[in-house]
Amino acid sequence: MGLKSRKERTEQTTQPETPVGKGTQPLRADLRFEFINDYFLSDELRALKETAREFGERELNALVPDPRDTFIPQEKLLAALQNGASKEELEKLVNAAPRKVKRSRAQEFVGREGRFPMELWDKIASLGFFGIPFPEQYGGLGLGEMGNVAMFEELGKYDSGVAASIGLQLGLWEMPLFLDGTEDQRQQYLVPSIQGKMRGAFCLTEPGHGSDATNLETRAVEKNGYFHLTGTKQFITSATYADYFIVFGVTDPELQPGRGTSALIVPANAPGVTLGPHEDKMGIRASETASVRFDDVKVPVDSILGGNERRGKGLFSAMLAIDISRLTLAAGALGGSVAAIDKTLAFAAQREVAGGLLITKDNFQQDIGRCVAETYNMATTVYCIAKSVDDWIERGRPMQGYRSPFTVLAAVAKSLAPVKAREVITNALIYHGGYGFIEDYDIAKMYRDEIISELFEGTTFTCQKEIMKWVRDAGEYNLH
Repeated sequence: MGLKSRKERTEQTTQPETPVGKGTQPLRADLRFEFINDYFLSDELRALKETAREFGERELNALVPDPRDTFIPQEKLLAALQNGASKEELEKLVNAAPRKVKRSRAQEFVGREGRFPMELWDKIASLGFFGIPFPEQYGGLGLGEMGNVAMFEELGKYDSGVAASIGLQLGLWEMPLFLDGTEDQRQQYLVPSIQGKMRGAFCLTEPGHGSDATNLETRAVEKNGYFHLTGTKQFITSATYADYFIVFGVTDPELQPGRGTSALIVPANAPGVTLGPHEDKMGIRASETASVRFDDVKVPVDSILGGNERRGKGLFSAMLAIDISRLTLAAGALGGSVAAIDKTLAFAAQREVAGGLLITKDNFQQDIGRCVAETYNMATTVYCIAKSVDDWIERGRPMQGYRSPFTVLAAVAKSLAPVKAREVITNALIYHGGYGFIEDYDIAKMYRDEIISELFEGTTFTCQKEIMKWVRDAGEYNLH
């Protein structure tokens, strides 16, 4: 059975009483950005993008019935019961009752349950999504960061929480293993993770420090061939179902701040590891988050990511992974922006205002035209930087100090795309009027989901400071 069009999915359910115009076909904003693919994407990457789109439509956007939204007038129900209605007659009454818009699967497992849909994990792995940027020798697809951003742009159109969870597995668990792990660590952890048989999490943030990773309180004290790990990590994505953690702790406190931190691979079931409660978040609710406490956890000294030669260099691994992760986060924000325009055009093509369709009004056309221009700007930024990442890896990863040469570019993408996406989605919500504030429409959820992208992987302000540091250190401007 082929995928159903948006029109077919809409017609298969009874819609609420909405302000619908006459016979106007919904428009798809993302078609206006396809020419970007013609410039940036190979046939292989276009096929990957289409696969991600089909996955989103089939698994995240598919409409599911929700009997809790069925409204049957009490007097009609009582009359049916008093008249001895049969089971079949009652079912007919329920099926004929007015309903709100059926919820998408994403709204169901995210809005009501606040969890990652683990039933999709094996499907995600079978599509190769956990191995997109990695070489085929490890079971990956070998499509680099360009493949990553192509996938995350598509998934960002459907559910940012699912995208964030896949992004954590790919960017902050697997990517450090690939870039800085030993070959044995890649075989032991990376290969099964790409296959979907192992899950990881990235434990950097602490309660008292937020974006400042140079003053960690977590300590790893070496005794008799083991590190004794003690400390607390907060806001850890995927902690609730991870098999292993990459934990950043100070192993060499005599070194200057940030230079004595090591990255340790720690089993999630090790004695002394305790999870905090699942956080009840405002948005990206499919991305599970919890704190993790380490109480004198014994970790073999050979558990340092990259081996002993990378002892004290863990923060370098963390920042490199975050640089790349910032770019995929920006790609997800790009997808959210495209989806918001798409939904707003479809709504405006049916919404009658002041004697005509909203889509024909000058102020609407000007606002959406500006949103399209800003989204195009996001797309060119994200894909150009992705290409620079792939070129850098092909050149053997030359470093500039302890950061990569695209650190400032990743900060640009991270400070640009989420802010602009929020503005586009806010605009979309306003043009939906009161309907944008109702959970039956995706705009309210998209608005909540987008806010977090300005906070994690370094806040917008942190990224802007990094850009300014680059300007200052370039030498042309002396700001001291």
